[in-house]
Amino acid sequence: DPAANAAATAEMAMAAHARFALDDPAIKIGLPEVQIGLPLPRVPHALARERLARSHFVEATLCSTIYGPDDAVTVGFLDEVVDMDEVETERLPEAREARLLGIPLPVINKSESAHFPAAVAVYLRGEGVE
Repeated sequence: DPAANAAATAEMAMAAHARFALDDPAIKIGLPEVQIGLPLPRVPHALARERLARSHFVEATLCSTIYGPDDAVTVGFLDEVVDMDEVETERLPEAREARLLGIPLPVINKSESAHFPAAVAVYLRGEGVE
């Protein structure tokens, strides 16, 4: 379900220390709960209030706007948009180094990335980079 993927991506990204997505127009990030008749849960609401630009908060949360990667940076869901080469040459080495400094990282493996279309790298509690 694209809406569920957009919401999961947004919620994980807002909880992360470093937030980026691939430069791919198929990637969508947003909080569609209100659009489908559900209230926005407390934790995502608190994360949105903390992370999103004030000027976009209402549009993102109450209007359930779904954003592409570039707009997600403007709104505050992401820090930046990168290409796959940058992920492999810069981001994964940075993630490994951060792990050495004691910043916990998620498990990232290629088989799961197909089910998580935004390919957002997040520095959350996890087991490391595979």
